Amino acid sequence: IRQLSYRGASAMLNEQVDSKLPLYIFTDNYLRNFTGNRNTVSLNIHWFFYTPDPNSVKPVADTSALRITIFTRSYANDAHYLKAAMDAIQQFSKRNIIIRTTPVVAAIQAGQDWLFWLDDEPPTGTKNTKNILLYATGKMVKRASYILPADKQSFTAVSLYKSIPANDSLQIFDVRWQDGFGHPILSVKEQDNNSTWYYLYTHFDPSWNELTWSEDFPAVLYKLLFTKSKVSTERRDDTIIDSSQATPVVATEKAAGYKHVMFTETKLEDVCWVITFLLFFAERSLSFYYRKASANG
Repeated sequence: IRQLSYRGASAMLNEQVDSKLPLYIFTDNYLRNFTGNRNTVSLNIHWFFYTPDPNSVKPVADTSALRITIFTRSYANDAHYLKAAMDAIQQFSKRNIIIRTTPVVAAIQAGQDWLFWLDDEPPTGTKNTKNILLYATGKMVKRASYILPADKQSFTAVSLYKSIPANDSLQIFDVRWQDGFGHPILSVKEQDNNSTWYYLYTHFDPSWNELTWSEDFPAVLYKLLFTKSKVSTERRDDTIIDSSQATPVVATEKAAGYKHVMFTETKLEDVCWVITFLLFFAERSLSFYYRKASANG
C-alpha cells in the first residue's frame, strides 16, 4: 500500500473541513512525503514539523541463514579470495551466513542459497540450489579493459586483463557486469528448475582482473548475494524539505477551488425563540381554558 502524500492529504482536507475551523497538523519534514506539486487550500491551517530521530527506530534484524558453498578442484586460489570476501561481509553485516568450501561434489548439501562452481567441468549435484555462479567456458582472450556495472547498481571500475567472449548461442536474459566494450562479464539466465545461473566471463584471480584486490570487492559481492533479499540494502532518502516549501498556499475559497463541505452551519437562535413563544402561548391558552371551565361549574 502506497502512503498518501502529505500534499494529497491536505487537498482532501480542503474539500471536507470548514475553512474557519482551526486545523493543527503535526508531521515529519522528510521530502519523500511531500510528492506532487505544492497545492493551494482554503484552510485555517497550522502545520508543525519535526525531524525524526534516526536512532529511535531500530531495523528488524534478518536472522535467516544464507547458505553458500564454494566448490573447486582446480582453482583453490580463486576460492581463497572469494571466501575471504565473504568472511568480510559476514563480519561487517552481522548476517547469518554459512560458508562451506569443498572439492567434493558429494559434499555439496541440498538447498543451498548460492553455489559458486569454480571449475572447468559443468555443475553437478546442485540439489535444489537457488543460485549458481560458474565460470563461462571458451577460449580466454587477453584484452585490457575494465569491469563495469551494467544495471542500476554501481561500483568503481576495476581493471580487466583476461576474459572469455560470450557464446552467441547462449540466450542472455540479464547482464550485471560488462567490460568497457559492452561485452558481458557477468550474465544471468533463469533455468527451468527455478534456479538462477550466473555466468562469469572472467575468474576470481588477480591475473585475470583486479576485482579480488579491490577494496570494493566485498561490497560488489554483497550486492550480488542480496539482490533478491526481502530486506532492502538501499538507504532511505532522508532529505529534509524547508517548511516554507512544505506548507500549502492559503488562499480564499474561490482561489483555492474550495468545495462546499459536507455539512452546513445553521443558526438556531431565531428558531429557539419561536419555539419558546409557541410553548408559552400554548401554556397560557390551556391555563385560561381550565380556569373558565372551573368557573362555569
